Amino acid sequence: MNESSVPPSGITPSEPTLFFDENVSDRIVRALRALEHDVVHLLDEFERGTPDVRFLPAIGDKGWFLVTQDKRIRSRPHERRALLGAGVGAFVFTGRAERSTDELAILILKHLQRIKELAAKTERPFIFGISDRGKFERLT
Repeated sequence: MNESSVPPSGITPSEPTLFFDENVSDRIVRALRALEHDVVHLLDEFERGTPDVRFLPAIGDKGWFLVTQDKRIRSRPHERRALLGAGVGAFVFTGRAERSTDELAILILKHLQRIKELAAKTERPFIFGISDRGKFERLT
C-alpha cells in the first residue's frame, strides 16, 4: 500500500489520489509514482481480478478517483450503479481499444493535469470520458 496516499484524518491532500485499475499497466503507475504523483494501482490494494463492484466502494470511501480504459464501465448497469453509489469520480479513456503501454503512458501524462483539475473541482460521483484527441466529456 502507498501509505503517502492516505492523509491523516481531517487533512486535505494537496492533490487527488488517482486509482488505476487493471486496464492500466502497473508499470505506468510505478512511473507516475516515481515522478511523485499521488497514485495507487489496483494491485497495491487488491488481488488481481478483483471485480469493479468490490473495489469501487473501497476507493469511494477513501476519496480516490478512478482512472481506467474500461469503456464498458459506463454501460454495464451493475458497474455504473456501483461507481455512482460509491460516490466515485471516474476518468475513462474512451478512444481506440488497443494501445501499447507506452502510448497509454504518454496519453495519461498528456492529460494528467486536467484530470487532477477536474477531480479537485467536480462534485462526485461523476464519469468523464477522455477521447484520443483530449476532449473531456462529462458522461454523468
